[in-house]
Amino acid sequence: MDVLLVVDMQEGLLRGAPKHDLLAVVERINRLALRVRRSGGSVFFVQHAGPVGDDFEPLTPGWRLLATIKTEPCDRIVSKTLNDAFFKTSLLVQYCEPLKLASAFGMRPLVAHCHLGLGKLSRRTGNGEQALEHLSIATAIYRDMDMRFWLEKAEAEMKGLA
Repeated sequence: MDVLLVVDMQEGLLRGAPKHDLLAVVERINRLALRVRRSGGSVFFVQHAGPVGDDFEPLTPGWRLLATIKTEPCDRIVSKTLNDAFFKTSLLVQYCEPLKLASAFGMRPLVAHCHLGLGKLSRRTGNGEQALEHLSIATAIYRDMDMRFWLEKAEAEMKGLA
């Protein structure tokens, strides 16, 4: 399952010095988001919520996502208060929801894809033990179902742990 995580692309970002290549960055985000949605993946927008008086104070103009960012009703918005999208947020819980549903309905390929995604996420956020657990499950399912294309991808991710 593909996931696009877009962090802090809010109107408050426009304050201060001009941002390098912002229009092209937004264009790439919109293009990637469309591709991820069309492939059945999920798009998450992580929105910083600053304290009272901050450029990113909730419900103020600076807190809103950039007007040029194209969102869809299926996208998920996650609020954060620190420079860590996973600390005391619902991001990981929301990402795990498809895994629970796929498991409940016996959709083994989707279960494997979710574990692969969680393994990648864990590896990239420095949690090697959790990454190994998820990637091992994905690898076992792909191997059992003879899904060679995906097995190679999962094995490549596991090599990245070493």
